[in-house]
Formats: sequence, C-alpha cells, structure tokens
Amino acid sequence: MTKFVLIPESFSGNISFIYNGAGLLMEFCVNSWDIAGELHVGVLHSLRHCLTDAQLLEFAKKHGYKIRREQIDLSFERFKIMYGIARDTFRAEPLWNKMKEKEQYHTLINLKAYKRFCKRNPTYIQMYPAAYLRAHTKDDWDKVPDFK
Repeated sequence: MTKFVLIPESFSGNISFIYNGAGLLMEFCVNSWDIAGELHVGVLHSLRHCLTDAQLLEFAKKHGYKIRREQIDLSFERFKIMYGIARDTFRAEPLWNKMKEKEQYHTLINLKAYKRFCKRNPTYIQMYPAAYLRAHTKDDWDKVPDFK
C-alpha cells in the first residue's frame, strides 16, 4: 500500500492517490477548496493516466508536478480514533495486530460505511471495537437496510 500526493501549481490543495501492493489505483481524492469546474474536469480526465503508480510517476514527471510519497497509517491508534469508542481496546488491539496490511486497510475503508450506517440509524448502538473486529469488518454496511 502506497500513497502519493500530487501537488499541482494550478490550484490550492493536492490530489492523493492510494495504490495497492500490485501498483493499481485503489483510492483517489481531490483535496482542494478552490478548484474551478473546468479544472476539476481536467483533473478527472487525467485520471486515466494515473491508474498505476508507474503511470502516475511518469505523468507527474512529464507535467512537472511535485509528488510526495507517504506511508499509509494503518496503526491501531488510527483505528481507535476513527472508531470513536475507547472501551474494550485491550481486546481489540491483538485482533488488529493479527490482520494483514490489506485487511487493515479494508477495515478502515469499511469503517467509514459502518459509521454512516450508525449515523443513519440513531437507535442502533455502535458495537465495541473488539466485536467489530472479530466478526463485522467484511460486512457491506452500505447494503444493510435502515431501521424503520
């Protein structure tokens, strides 16, 4: 898992790309507050040149963009902060440490969907972190129906 941050001169902010171990694009995010509509469309059109990490590096070199390589934070501390419940972490941490890097990344991505589910259903009580890590990291929370 590798994260590259592309820093263009044409607008404030940056564009982040996350690639898996095989060098294929997994996540893309424009982090800007003042990108114009036409420029935004141009960024999206150029995405086809950045589907692998090698293509991104070549694209950045060709166009003279600054690029920064960052390590993705897959620490238990990040999970704990994102999860938002500090109880039962002594049971959750060993479960997190047993996971492979790919599973940890998938869990962090899926955690966003779980948090959205909890927000949509205020009567649902968020489970403790250990319970989530033990059995619910692969659940597709965007497909779970809302409570009526």
